Amino acid sequence: MKIQHKTIISDPGHSWLAIDHAELAELDILQLISSYSYELKTDEKHLVLLEEDCDLTTYLRHKFDDPEEWRAFTRECEEARDDFDYVRSLPHYKRPLITKLLQYERPTRYAEERQWKEVAR
Repeated sequence: MKIQHKTIISDPGHSWLAIDHAELAELDILQLISSYSYELKTDEKHLVLLEEDCDLTTYLRHKFDDPEEWRAFTRECEEARDDFDYVRSLPHYKRPLITKLLQYERPTRYAEERQWKEVAR
């Protein structure tokens, strides 16, 4: 069986869910996925194999509002039962570089403290 979108892959110690990289980008969670997940890139597809303990939960929380939807989604996923020991030899997921600047605002308390110090002088 080929690994494709929405395939659950298991080895004796762990499981992963294969999700299209584009879907993770659409959900805007690429920065939230850890290096415990793996990437599978071919000419036709770019999948991220989400690690079951942490990253899969992150994905499900951003994709669905209700835990019942999580269960329905995982029931419709196809489970791969072949020998997938090679998953651990795939490259670990690497977060993309942050390309947008984050707006930082000073807390108002800091501004108030500064004004107070200037008045005290």
